[in-house]
Formats: sequence, C-alpha cells, structure tokens
Amino acid sequence: MDRDDERLGRALAAFGGGGGGGGGVWELVDAALACAARDRPDELRARRDGIVERLYARRRLQQLSRRTSC
Repeated sequence: MDRDDERLGRALAAFGGGGGGGGGVWELVDAALACAARDRPDELRARRDGIVERLYARRRLQQLSRRTSC
C-alpha cells in the first residue's frame, strides 16, 4: 500500500468508511468539493483546471499507451 492509498484509507475512515463498491470515495469527493465551494470559492475556481487535469490525466495516458502498444 503506497502513501496515497494510506491517506485515502484514513480519510474514508474519518468520513465514515463509505458504502460498498467504492461509493465512499465519491461521497468523500462530493463532500470535499461542497466544502471548498462554500469555504474557499475563489481558491476552488483558481484550482479548477488543475483538478480537472488530474482527474483525466491518468485515463488519457492509458488511452495513449494502448494506441502505441504493439
């Protein structure tokens, strides 16, 4: 288990563990976004593009690697 997995596990545990099938992760994301929008809307707006890039970067890299694989 790497450091990010450990941090996620602690966050989910603090949040109540979430539901089955990974739903807890999405509940945590939704809650974090709601808090950020409420408490720091300007910072969230400023970070929005970077957040979106991080959400899609891994998927895009996987798509590119599949196209170039022999």
